[in-house]
Amino acid sequence: MQEELTSIVKKFPPVFYVTRFVYRRFYPLFHAKKMFFDPASIKTAWYDYIKNTQIVRSRPIFADRKAEIKEFFGISDVKLLLYYLRYGFPNTLRFKQNLSKFFDGKTQDDSNLQSAYNDAAFHYTLRLMLAYVRYNQILPYLNFLTEKSNKPISEFKVLDYGCGVSDIGILLGSLGAKITIADLSDEKFAFAKWRFDRRGIDIDAIPIKNSSEYPDLGEDKYDLIIATEVFEHVRDPLLLLKKLTTALMKDGFILDSMGGEFDRETGGDHLDEAFEIGNSEEYKRYYSANYDQSLLDRGLKCLFQKR
Repeated sequence: MQEELTSIVKKFPPVFYVTRFVYRRFYPLFHAKKMFFDPASIKTAWYDYIKNTQIVRSRPIFADRKAEIKEFFGISDVKLLLYYLRYGFPNTLRFKQNLSKFFDGKTQDDSNLQSAYNDAAFHYTLRLMLAYVRYNQILPYLNFLTEKSNKPISEFKVLDYGCGVSDIGILLGSLGAKITIADLSDEKFAFAKWRFDRRGIDIDAIPIKNSSEYPDLGEDKYDLIIATEVFEHVRDPLLLLKKLTTALMKDGFILDSMGGEFDRETGGDHLDEAFEIGNSEEYKRYYSANYDQSLLDRGLKCLFQKR
């Protein structure tokens, strides 16, 4: 129906451009349901556990996450609305394109790239908090992980590497798992740590200086490593993968949102050298030599078990 209406409106260019302008800037009004009701995608058997991670459980997830942003950054609803009008709503293409602009011409040098991340921290946080939740990337695997490991989540040691706002870390931490988070040291990382403090969840935090730094993560330390939207952002994904593999216990699991492949678009803070290495035969051989893919129903292919 939407496509049919769009094709009709396009026949009248002035109407089309005015409609597109209004739609892009007032996107929240056209999708109010998503702001006031929790999405069906998270209403799984784990839904109550997700709700328990909120600051105020009775609020819709969107409203609760927005309240977190306002509290940490000291920003009002009016300023958020003005930000939406300028950059678009966080789950729109316009917002994503504006995020990419922070990194134009700044990805070749680590100092400039880190400066771009610092400048984009608030913008990035909004997108991670309000555009989607990463719960969706772990929920399909939780029952499988507990059954395969033969122990409850409360006994897991988890590394959330490139944690962003650490939705998955917070969920697993609220269930008793021991959580370590790691990410570039900017305001977004400070926000992630604050989210755990706000909920009274103790964590270990590993700040990373730049996209060429690969910290020592220890050996045979974690049952589960979360690596969602990570490998395309580092200079040498093979070196990072080797570090993570060393840190993972035998028979432990890594959740790689790219499914062991580099099928993302380039641009923004997706680094060209990351794709060059990630698409190399050496990277693929290392992956296949050290991991078995755990394929679940519905084509879920992001979980790998260390041999």
